[in-house]
Amino acid sequence: MKVTVVIPAYHEKGNVSELSVRLQRVFVAMGLQFEIFFVIQGDDGSLEALDELSKHEIPSLRWAYFPSPLGVGAAFCYGFQNISPDCTHVLTLDADLNHQPEELPLFVTEVRKHEVDIVVGSRYVRGGSQFEGLPFWKFASSRLVNDFLSYTTDLKISDKTSGYRLMRREVVDCLVNASFSRGYDFYLEFMWRAHRAGFNIVEVPIEFKARKTGRSKMPKIRTFLSYLFLLLRTYADLVRKRRPGSGQDIDHGNFTRSNISPNSTVPTRFSRGCKD
Repeated sequence: MKVTVVIPAYHEKGNVSELSVRLQRVFVAMGLQFEIFFVIQGDDGSLEALDELSKHEIPSLRWAYFPSPLGVGAAFCYGFQNISPDCTHVLTLDADLNHQPEELPLFVTEVRKHEVDIVVGSRYVRGGSQFEGLPFWKFASSRLVNDFLSYTTDLKISDKTSGYRLMRREVVDCLVNASFSRGYDFYLEFMWRAHRAGFNIVEVPIEFKARKTGRSKMPKIRTFLSYLFLLLRTYADLVRKRRPGSGQDIDHGNFTRSNISPNSTVPTRFSRGCKD
């Protein structure tokens, strides 16, 4: 088992070094091969910090640099197209230390025991938690979109917007062909497409902690609106395809809009097949 860790980071100088060191410690303790791939955006000194680490402590540390923010969805798409050719699994998590690397053994155990395709770190299952003081708008928007799609679709996992995920490589190779939103609704779109493609998904409890340094880059109004529009598009699609005489089975997989241009400097295509 070899894991490529893909981490978008926008002005996270105060966190990328600690996150990298903690990830290395966990992987070494588990006896797993790994590499860490950051998609660095913006000029805040993160590159210099990673360069020092790669020279002296973590030789398996790689990164790509973009002077301007790509958006989390575009950054992940770029990272997915640059995973190690021999990796078997892909790990994603936040760069701000909201997600704890020390909880990774729970994910690996699920993969090995039950041969699942995707393990999601969940705040909302028994044993999961999130820090007190989380802005209400973040909590409300997350629960709204999770509960709505649990009610209206057959994707029943409780934390569809969690970014802490361990996936088999085949999942990434399959879904990176799709077009995704650049924004934070990417997390939900990716999970939905994985479900529609037939990959099995399980959850493990995690403790979602507050960041220690820096500030959140999640834009309040834009993120809330993107979730709202996503729900409206999904609902409209469900209503249309449930109408008598439509001649179609219900298919919830068409709400994703293409926000990443094929002419963009960020690659969005990968030539491995997945029938959707």
